[in-house]
Amino acid sequence: MDSYCMALEDIPTDIKVGVPVTFKGEAGLRVDNIELYVDGFRIGEAGFGRPSPTQKYWELEYTFKGSGKRSLIMTSKVGNEVISNRFHSFNVADKEVTTPTKPSSTLKIIESKVRHTTQGAMDCEGLIVHYTAGRQSNDAGGTIAMANNPDHAPYAYWVMAADGTVYKTHELNRWGYHCGTYHHRTHLGIEIMCPGKLSKVGDEYFPWYNLDRTGNPKGPAWPKADVRYFGGDGVQTKGYYAEYTADQENALIGLVQYLKDNCKNFSINNVLGHDEILPEYKDDPGGSLSMSMRDFRTYLKTVIV
Repeated sequence: MDSYCMALEDIPTDIKVGVPVTFKGEAGLRVDNIELYVDGFRIGEAGFGRPSPTQKYWELEYTFKGSGKRSLIMTSKVGNEVISNRFHSFNVADKEVTTPTKPSSTLKIIESKVRHTTQGAMDCEGLIVHYTAGRQSNDAGGTIAMANNPDHAPYAYWVMAADGTVYKTHELNRWGYHCGTYHHRTHLGIEIMCPGKLSKVGDEYFPWYNLDRTGNPKGPAWPKADVRYFGGDGVQTKGYYAEYTADQENALIGLVQYLKDNCKNFSINNVLGHDEILPEYKDDPGGSLSMSMRDFRTYLKTVIV
C-alpha cells in the first residue's frame, strides 16, 4: 500500500444511538496519526495495529449520543503534516428502547441567595448554557460574588461548580440579566465554571488569564487531556476548548430534568447555548460540551421524562 494512503472499511450500516460502533481501516506504513471528526467534533485518535511488516491497521470505537445524518472526516498525518482528508456521510438511528428513564445522577442544589439580581416575574421556559471563562473551582463563591458587585449587577444566574454542585441564587419565577437578549426574561441562565475557549501557543493550550496582553504565556497551560477541538457547525464557533468535567455534564442533564419537573412550560427545545442566541459575540459552550447543542437537545429527549 502507498505509504500516504488511508482507507476506511465499509461504514457499519446498523449504527444506533447509545450503541458502541467501531470504525476501522488500513493505513500506509508512514502514516503516524489518524484522527476522526464527526460533525466537526474530534472524537479521537485511532489506535494502530501492525500484524505484518507491510500492513498497518487502525480502529476507533465511538458511541453516538444523537441520531440523524452525520458527517465523518478522517485525517491522516505524517508527523504534523496532514496528508489526507477523507469524507463520508452516514445515518445514526434511534435506539429501539423508546421509554426514557430519569437521569440516574443525583443533582445537588444549594440555596445561595445574592442581592440585586432579579428584575421581575418569570415563567421559566428554557435554559441558557454558559461557561464562566474563569478558573475551575468546587467553590462557586467568586462567580456568585460577581452578581453582588455593583459594577456588574444586576446579573442573575445559577452557578455550577467543577464537582457539579449547582448554586441556586434566585427563584425560578424571577428573571435577571445573563445573556444579552430577551431570553433572560424566559430562560434560566446556568454559569458552568470552566475556562472555555483556549488559545493555542506552540503545541500548548492556554486560558486567557494565563496569557499576557501580547499573547505570551504567563501561567500554566491547560492539561491536554482536558482539551477538545470543535470544528464548528455553522452556528457554534470552532476552536480549542477546556472540557466541562464529567460531573458537570451529568449535573447539567439533572438540572434539565429538575427544570422540567418544576416549570410547567419548560421545553427541551428551549435548552440553548449562549453561542446559539448571540453567535457573533459569544463562544459558550462551544466545544466545552461534549456534543453540539443540537445533539445535546436530541440526547436529552432520550433521558428526560
